[in-house]
Amino acid sequence: GGTLTFANVFQEEDALSVGSSVALPSTLTGTRVRTRGQGRNLSQDTIASNSGNVSLPLRSRLGVAYKPNATWIFTLDGLYEPWSSFSSTFNSSSQDAPFNGPFPDGGSDTVADRWRISGGGQVVPGANDPLSGFLSNTAYRIGAAMERLYVQPEGTRNLQSYAITGGFSFPTSLSGTRIDINLKAGTRGTTDASLVRDNYYGVAFHVNFGERWFQRRKLR
Repeated sequence: GGTLTFANVFQEEDALSVGSSVALPSTLTGTRVRTRGQGRNLSQDTIASNSGNVSLPLRSRLGVAYKPNATWIFTLDGLYEPWSSFSSTFNSSSQDAPFNGPFPDGGSDTVADRWRISGGGQVVPGANDPLSGFLSNTAYRIGAAMERLYVQPEGTRNLQSYAITGGFSFPTSLSGTRIDINLKAGTRGTTDASLVRDNYYGVAFHVNFGERWFQRRKLR
């Protein structure tokens, strides 16, 4: 991956950054084992086992950030994973007969291309005046995301996820060090066709330490 930053694109002192990354496809080798046993404390007998390969798709990301001035930042990110290219040698009926089904359950038709789009903004009211006060130098953030999941029940039903995010980045007395509080709420899945929809909430707390370079040694 890589990032390019351009200055003075639309006006003086603005900045436009474009970044992208690609994770190449990969192949995993594994073994399926089926056992039979009674109770957790009794020994289990291995009924069948076989080995196979699972091919995972590539992952590509693209992000754009625009900073018109020191006060505002706007971002837009995208992700794409072509899970329709997923393949598994465990899907052979003769090979998997002891397991009563392919891998994953339902076969490769139960996965679909995954994509995700998210965007957000940040404002620091007092970015141009470090002495303007605590609240003015606090960063206020808000964003939203929409995603199509790679799981596709019944081979035709697409599942989506939606989320909103927000947060604060508080300044501290240490140069370059800030305290972040991030909030997230969203929904994932559907209740159609007896499926499950999840509502989730999250709170995260971070402390970012900044380095101090070229600090003059104090004379004693």
